[in-house]
Amino acid sequence: MSNQVKMGLTVLLVHTVSDIFSSSARAYLETKYLNKIVVAIKFIIMLGSWIYMRLIVYPFCLVKYTYMNTPGPEDIWYSIKY
Repeated sequence: MSNQVKMGLTVLLVHTVSDIFSSSARAYLETKYLNKIVVAIKFIIMLGSWIYMRLIVYPFCLVKYTYMNTPGPEDIWYSIKY
């Protein structure tokens, strides 16, 4: 309704970065070349990226950016009710 495609794409990117590491660790677990050290390293990378992206980047960068760029009274579309 208010053309937030760029914001939606950045939220999608932030939420799927940790899924890449999760999927690679899961795929590695299904192979016959199982090494517990590699699995632990992949888990630590996944956990670190999840904590950074969802607990730091999302609230302090994306949500803050969204509330700072809301339509104000000086904008033309401010008076339009959806």
